[in-house]
Amino acid sequence: VVGVSILAGGLWMSTKQSTLQDPQTPPGPTRTVSSIIVREMYPSHVAQALLEGDNAMQDSSDSCAVFFSDIVGFTDISSKLTPEQVNLMLDRLFEKFDTIAAHHGVYKIDTIGDCYIGVTHLVKSQAYQSTSHVKRIAGFSLDAIKASADTLIDPNDPALGSVRIRVGFDVGPVVGSLQGKHRRKYTISGTTVNTASRMESSGEAMKVQCTKHAGEMLREQDPSFRLTSRGEIEIKGRGTMQTFFVDRFDDCVRASSASLHALGDGAGVASIAPERSDSGSRLSLPIGPR
Repeated sequence: VVGVSILAGGLWMSTKQSTLQDPQTPPGPTRTVSSIIVREMYPSHVAQALLEGDNAMQDSSDSCAVFFSDIVGFTDISSKLTPEQVNLMLDRLFEKFDTIAAHHGVYKIDTIGDCYIGVTHLVKSQAYQSTSHVKRIAGFSLDAIKASADTLIDPNDPALGSVRIRVGFDVGPVVGSLQGKHRRKYTISGTTVNTASRMESSGEAMKVQCTKHAGEMLREQDPSFRLTSRGEIEIKGRGTMQTFFVDRFDDCVRASSASLHALGDGAGVASIAPERSDSGSRLSLPIGPR
């Protein structure tokens, strides 16, 4: 993966001179159909520049968090469904992702087949995220897994079960820019993008995997996330890397509670919580191998 792109923007080229009006536009300054389309398909500052005739747009961030997810067993699922059913499944799943992304301040870059890509701290509207971008992408990642578990592959055939995804993210330098002449796209590029993709593809079903660097930043921004080392694993194109699975301490408490109840433990539910210093401040778990 060298770069990924946001939504096809070709309609901008073909409707730039359109004088058709949006029927729902309230009285006041008119808005052309092309303006509405461009503002929907691009980051707000990119859309504004395009509408003003500036095509040389580029964003850059030294610390952008990049999210990748895909559906486990998507090829097998697709073989059991019609194309229309696959499309409906993806639409139901990605609608949920879009809602969750807005909640966490994640900007959706693209969907490519069953892959969903998003970023924090890249586009201008995310400038406020310099000290929260990693915990935002981590929170989005875990909520996306929960959303997938609540999404049936086919509502008409519950026996097929729910959608299961893999998620990966990384943090580092990223450039976002418009590319191409026709059907121009907003594309993100950089090693961080490639590594985030590898974190997803080398991960496990219904788990979130990140790099050591991303884990260290997450630990600094929000110690309520738990990091579990996988040790060093071979990452295609990157060699050996230390990676981590990400979850939340409160999720661990619920999981332990459910396990103990299932075992009929009469002693009650064990409490799992982050360690605390003598002064009461929360300490994050060590990020190195144990």
